[in-house]
Amino acid sequence: MSFAQGRLPCFGHGKLPVLLFVASLANAAGSFGQSDDTARKPPEVERNFPPLPSVRLSPVPDFADDASYIRSISVHVDEVAARAQQTDDPAGKVEWLLAAANLILAQQLEPPCTLALLKLHAEESGASITSLTDALDRADRLLADANELIRAIPARSEEEPQNPTPDDVTRLSRRAEALRAFADSQRAYLSSSDAAETASHRRRAASAIAPLLEDSDKQIASAARMWQAALRALEDDPAPALYILEPALMEPPPGSLPYAFFSRLLRCRLIAARGGPAAALALLTQIEERANDWFTDAPRRADATRTCAFVRLQIVRDWYDRLSPATESDERAWCVAEGQRINERNFKSVVTMLRLAPAIPLPAPPPDAEPTKTDKEARPD
Repeated sequence: MSFAQGRLPCFGHGKLPVLLFVASLANAAGSFGQSDDTARKPPEVERNFPPLPSVRLSPVPDFADDASYIRSISVHVDEVAARAQQTDDPAGKVEWLLAAANLILAQQLEPPCTLALLKLHAEESGASITSLTDALDRADRLLADANELIRAIPARSEEEPQNPTPDDVTRLSRRAEALRAFADSQRAYLSSSDAAETASHRRRAASAIAPLLEDSDKQIASAARMWQAALRALEDDPAPALYILEPALMEPPPGSLPYAFFSRLLRCRLIAARGGPAAALALLTQIEERANDWFTDAPRRADATRTCAFVRLQIVRDWYDRLSPATESDERAWCVAEGQRINERNFKSVVTMLRLAPAIPLPAPPPDAEPTKTDKEARPD
């Protein structure tokens, strides 16, 4: 069976499979009776790995591109934050401030977060490093203002029965803490610096988000698991990230998508990085098939299967780059053929990827805080 048929080779740790090895000996033996001209044919020129397709995130309805979507969310954050200034109720102010911060972390930062998790350039979303920092700084200020108000909320008493109950204050405080943990995780993950200070920040952020893994809200717990593992995966040893993540083929718990899906892609990347690219490719093929059951919405289902295929293509490309042209030419030839097969089967026309939408869970905002459509343009083809 040829490599071009798309089956996984039995390379083990970069070694030729037994059958290929036997075949090579047979070919060598047959060449003994040939003339020098026949036996000394010039080696075939190795084909290069095909370029990765120019993929993009699935378009947001009613927006021409991610840049216009990000600007629209920024305007909406202005509107929500302004509502905090228009109410005299301290608890109400906190609700609006937390809603504004949540919008930044869940929606405004979603395009660069998705691209970063897919190992693509965040700048392709129209968000520069400066704008990312500005958005995170703004979320920090909103959360700081909310925490200051929470600490100053007067206790309920017989004289002031309208004040929030202790349970209400605790709920607001826990929501603020959760948003703070997510904000720190996003800042640490999106940082492009490899400095020791950044590595320390990532470890602190991963530790701070750990309590949310036990949250009763499945979406919050699943998102926290994904972000913590993503941070741990940036360390020299990916083993801690693998311990955090659920088994790749385990059915995502109800309410855990899209975070559980991106977690499974991350697990496959880590398995490949630890020397198991063949195992990672086999897992991704099965995840791609199971995504048909995990996603009920047809467009998201199609985006999810293409996203699996794109990660497979990235892993095959990385495998090809690690193989030696001198001693592992057969494996490299298989990688080239497999890369071409994945490209032709999945990226001939549609090249959209699944979005991590929202980037963190978005608890129900105030009733009239629906997203606006400012700066919207025609949806692209």
